Amino acid sequence: MNRIHLLRKTPLYKIDWMSFVLFSTMLVLIAYVLVYGQEYDWLDDKRIVYSICAILFLFLVSIARQKTLKRPAVDLSVFKSRNFAIGIVFLVILYVIRGAFSLTSSYFIMVLGMDSLHANEIMIFNIGGVVVGSVVAIRFLINQKHLRVLWVTGFGFLFVFFLWMCQLFASEAGTENFYLPLFMQGVGAGMVMSPIVMFIMSSVPEKLSQSASSVGIFVRFSTFSLSLALINFYQLYFKGKHNDDLRSSLTLLDFNLPDRLKMYQAALSSRGMPRDEAGKAAIGLLNKAVQKQTFSQFCVSYYEWIAVLCLLSIILIALQPVISRTVINLRNKQPAAVGF
Repeated sequence: MNRIHLLRKTPLYKIDWMSFVLFSTMLVLIAYVLVYGQEYDWLDDKRIVYSICAILFLFLVSIARQKTLKRPAVDLSVFKSRNFAIGIVFLVILYVIRGAFSLTSSYFIMVLGMDSLHANEIMIFNIGGVVVGSVVAIRFLINQKHLRVLWVTGFGFLFVFFLWMCQLFASEAGTENFYLPLFMQGVGAGMVMSPIVMFIMSSVPEKLSQSASSVGIFVRFSTFSLSLALINFYQLYFKGKHNDDLRSSLTLLDFNLPDRLKMYQAALSSRGMPRDEAGKAAIGLLNKAVQKQTFSQFCVSYYEWIAVLCLLSIILIALQPVISRTVINLRNKQPAAVGF
């Protein structure tokens, strides 16, 4: 905001505002399709079909526009870099993993019955982990260490977190059991987030840095929306499967079901509810308990898949020779090209 400008000002006539309009509109439509597609039965709804057609149209128009402009907002030559494509792949994986973390907050509220304020207070441990992981990542980059060690360690922390949470998901749990896993998740995310961004930005020449940044924003936003779509889809699938299994066991195998209903009814009656109303409310309490159990089982099933994705990421990093040789020099004016 001061009068000293280290970078030269860009005249307004050089700002490609039309590309921004096309870009932002396409992002909003992608988020709309991915987030609400499951709710509207995807292609069975005209709104989703029209949105998909609009996305394809805007995409083709944007590509044609960038190829004809003298100073394109997104220079498509960034995709010629192999290292840039590798970085984008890991960015997609990272934000699918990061999106799955939202189930932990949902579990605190829906199953453990926490209020939003209490659930957010617990997330302070996760924020602390992100700070620690980011500091470690910055020190690695400043000291010009190899990225492979950093990435494998970060994804390793995320892998342990998801497996650990699979053991902690239950109908009742103490909040102190989640402090260390949340901190570990934050450390893992902090250790891989900044290095992946630096890997992407430093894989192209300085003149293409703005284009690389725009593509990264597009991928990050779209992948986060994709993660929400995956959660909605698998929640419907796993919850239906687990709900059917649990209800069949209650009706066929659980011979203590009448005693459980009587226990709910007695507890409600002891608090002043009439006996006939307590009988109806007891069935509602049983249904609520079943819903909590099925949601917990869905979280376990989904986190197992995410843990497998973390493990595959570690294997890819270990087998990718470019990452094994990569050192990013932050002491230069611009990050050095990766893979030298």
